[in-house]
Amino acid sequence: MSFQEDDVGMRLRERIAVDRLMRGADHPHSESSLPKSLDVLDRILDGVPEDECEQMLCKTTADLYQFDVEKLGS
Repeated sequence: MSFQEDDVGMRLRERIAVDRLMRGADHPHSESSLPKSLDVLDRILDGVPEDECEQMLCKTTADLYQFDVEKLGS
């Protein structure tokens, strides 16, 4: 499941399963969170542990699309 500006989803993330959530911006559609994406993330992820943020913002997508994260990081 993807999220953009989902305060409720963040509060229920344990019930949904953190490793099943990934962030989406919905760009270029008008309901996109751009250009305020970083502000939105700061707000909805406030108080969320760093490892859960990393899972939702990186690892879930990398796993789904089978990205080689080590190769991308170099």
